[in-house]
Amino acid sequence: MLRDCVYCLPIEELVTEVKYDTVKFEAIDMLPAMLVYATNLNNKKAMKYIIVCLSLIVVSCNFPSKEKKGTINKKFNFGKLEKDTIITYELVGISTEGAVSKVNYVNGKIIKSTTSIYGETGQAKIIYAFQVDKIKVFEAKYSYKSTLENVKSEEDMLLDYETSYFIDFDGNLLGGGAIRIDIFKEFKAVVPFEI
Repeated sequence: MLRDCVYCLPIEELVTEVKYDTVKFEAIDMLPAMLVYATNLNNKKAMKYIIVCLSLIVVSCNFPSKEKKGTINKKFNFGKLEKDTIITYELVGISTEGAVSKVNYVNGKIIKSTTSIYGETGQAKIIYAFQVDKIKVFEAKYSYKSTLENVKSEEDMLLDYETSYFIDFDGNLLGGGAIRIDIFKEFKAVVPFEI
């Protein structure tokens, strides 16, 4: 029975078209048959035969991987992927030309919003960066060089001012008085902080 196994054949009789993945054996069962066959050969042939057989046994063994199963990259946990969502809201009643707020949510909680307020003579951009206990606000106000219809890019506008400050979640200014466009109450009425 062991003599029929592809690994027990003499080197001259090995056939390349044998499917090695279909041969099932235990390496410990093969050893006696290999030694019996090798004793019938001269020393040089016996050594070649044993080396080839042992090589095939070692190659066919399924050694366990040194890496832990189920880990892809130890530095990155795929179970903690953040789910990003971007929603655009129209803020009605702030400006006659319109106001739009692009809001970023991560795992259902607001993290940032960029609000653009358009007017006849200029526009403003207000960025709210939401922190745990306060909101950092970046604000920039621009004037148009000519009429609104002629504005094609930022090159057609002049920067009036830029400022940054903090507010609380009710829109109250934290710290000193800053020049600002206060639209937070209108923003909060339209934009949910959690989705």
